Amino acid sequence: MRGSGEDALRLAFAEEFDLIVLDITMPPPNGRKVLGILKQDPRTQSIPVFVLTANDVHTDRLALLQLGAHDVLEKPFDTTLLLRRIDQAVRKSWKGEI
Repeated sequence: MRGSGEDALRLAFAEEFDLIVLDITMPPPNGRKVLGILKQDPRTQSIPVFVLTANDVHTDRLALLQLGAHDVLEKPFDTTLLLRRIDQAVRKSWKGEI
């Protein structure tokens, strides 16, 4: 889905997801703010969130992980790697390991 941070939050609270892929650069609220809201809300805090960023991933990684991101990938990203990491995260989530 593409849209604003507002759209992402509305959808996240209306549906049940096993995993969320979130871009940091989006119309307000930005992805960093959306991540913080998702991780503070009991309805969504256990959902693994993968963050995509065009920013310097080394600078952003620690801050995003501290906010609750499951993983951070720099754009452009390797689709095979992203799918592999998603598969691992969803399997762990289904087993209750996340």
